[in-house]
Amino acid sequence: AEKPRFFRETPGRKVWNAKRCKRKMLEVKMRPCAARRDGKPCGVICHERGASAPVNLFCVEEIMSNPADLLYSASHEWVKIQGEEAVVGITHFAQESLGDITYVDLPAVGDSVSAESDFGSVESVKAASDLISPVSGEVVAVNEALADAPEKINADAFGDGWLIKVKLSGKPEGLMDAAAYEEHCKNEQH
Repeated sequence: AEKPRFFRETPGRKVWNAKRCKRKMLEVKMRPCAARRDGKPCGVICHERGASAPVNLFCVEEIMSNPADLLYSASHEWVKIQGEEAVVGITHFAQESLGDITYVDLPAVGDSVSAESDFGSVESVKAASDLISPVSGEVVAVNEALADAPEKINADAFGDGWLIKVKLSGKPEGLMDAAAYEEHCKNEQH
């Protein structure tokens, strides 16, 4: 099969070439492509260029690694601390478990959120799930783009798919770093 030029191979897996891709490094695994068996074209998107490259017998399943500069909750929300504010979203693991997200219910600017309490919900083709705040404080911004395009969470959970920004009322507690969160996800899958 023809291989996309922006991959490099390592034993047993293929990894995005970090020098050529400006996004977070993605780990990918190959799986048979049903579209190709049906005689339809198959391709993969290069995140840097937005261009597709042909893959004759396989398509690519992406597994997002968890960014090391974030903190994570057991309920699969992430937090990025920026001074006295925190950006909150759901993790790649969460959005992948939910499937295609169709609706997001978020608080309004000025609302208060409390750590370990509901602050909204997400609905997908598979299920609905409450959003549990990993931090306490006042909502200072809401990702309004999600009202018309909730699928941004599926496409970029750690970027354009952020949910709210919170002015912190205290230091976040009980959150995990990326390594601990990955272990948490592995234990949850078993």
